Amino acid sequence: MAVSAQRKDEFLGFTFYGYANVPPTPFRYKDWERYDVSRYVDPGCIPPEEGFRTMQPEVDLEWATIQDELKVLTGENDPGEVRFPVSQPAV
Repeated sequence: MAVSAQRKDEFLGFTFYGYANVPPTPFRYKDWERYDVSRYVDPGCIPPEEGFRTMQPEVDLEWATIQDELKVLTGENDPGEVRFPVSQPAV
């Protein structure tokens, strides 16, 4: 089963992007994790290719990064007209 963690919509002349992956966390559940810009993992965190998954990833987790996926998602769009709604759990 393939589940898309990326989405693009346009509204009132703005382009909105949705992206559900996060950098490595200390938790074992890894369905929505990617390396950020390199293969660095903060102390106490578990790499994305380790841990538990409920589905097979569509990318090679050892080399996939959030930075690369955002470049593909946004393409050549003007950054001034792009919006990324962001949500983060309270720490």
